[in-house]
Amino acid sequence: MSSVANKMLQAAAGNSGYVEGQKNNLLLQGYNPALLMWLDITDINNISSIDSITATSGAGYSRDPFIAVDETNELFFLSQASADAIDSYSYANDTLTYKDRIVDTTYLDNYQFKQINVSNKKLYVFGSGGGGTTNYVSRFSYTTNGALSKDTSVIAGASVPGNAAINANGTKLFLVGTSGSTKYISYVYNLTSTTMSKSTSLATSSTPDYSNFSRVKMDSSEDYLFITDNSKDGVLSFDVSNPLSASLADTLVGNIDLAYNLEYDETNEVLIVQARNPNDLHIVDVSDPTNMVLKGNVSYSSLSGNDSLVGLALDSARKLAFYGMYQSTSILIINYSDLDNPTSTTFDLTSLYSTNAGNVSSMAIF
Repeated sequence: MSSVANKMLQAAAGNSGYVEGQKNNLLLQGYNPALLMWLDITDINNISSIDSITATSGAGYSRDPFIAVDETNELFFLSQASADAIDSYSYANDTLTYKDRIVDTTYLDNYQFKQINVSNKKLYVFGSGGGGTTNYVSRFSYTTNGALSKDTSVIAGASVPGNAAINANGTKLFLVGTSGSTKYISYVYNLTSTTMSKSTSLATSSTPDYSNFSRVKMDSSEDYLFITDNSKDGVLSFDVSNPLSASLADTLVGNIDLAYNLEYDETNEVLIVQARNPNDLHIVDVSDPTNMVLKGNVSYSSLSGNDSLVGLALDSARKLAFYGMYQSTSILIINYSDLDNPTSTTFDLTSLYSTNAGNVSSMAIF
């Protein structure tokens, strides 16, 4: 049994604040330098390091870096944009181990790709390849030991892809983005077929003037998309219950300045939304996607970093959010048990890693 599993059982037996279903592992991807940090967060009052490793060349040098975790096979995948690559790592036996790298100068173009999702041993990559001239969704495969390969299926996206959301079983994907005053939501399907397919834009000129889609999450019913729009300082909700059409269901704008990143807690039906001016994290009740409600917020200004590269991850069982960003040596832990009055504490990563601690550009929780 791993040390993490042991600690989880000990916490449960001792009732040391343990909550059934809680997440106990936090992976942090450092940026310049590229230190990967694996934390045991079983007890947030006693956070410890499980392992760390300096990532291979190129780690973290991405406009929108990502970590994607396959818990079944104890693997995770990192963006390596400066190397036009994706890397795979194992975390078996409480040890971080580099496994493989795939390089593709077209579909993993430098600083262009956005994120991936692990489903059916497939990695779906969204962004602009070929020096930003080709917009696409491309697909990569991997084996249980982390070996990576390129699938043949690639489809063209719409202009300037912003981000994408995919459901848990890898059957439904929505690509969102903007180009000037044109907005779009495209539905991508046949995701595991030899040839993927894409609908035409579902929401463009008919969409109100919300002109800068940033991040997107799909709700648990798969009927709604939540999208941040940093030009309108808020969040949009779109009804996509019919995947071949989309309509604006609700807007919550003007209250979340320069809304950027977001995470969705499907258990408690809330969004955690990052505002970049001022430096706040906002709680949004989305139990009714047609009537989103702004709740409380906490400041992250104590981290004193660069909030254009951030990591945000949620533990829905404990109602905790973990937030880190580039040029900060600390992470913020937010307790949103009380939606109207969330609280936060800061954890100093230099207490665990004396060299290259922090500079978090992405994170994953499991």
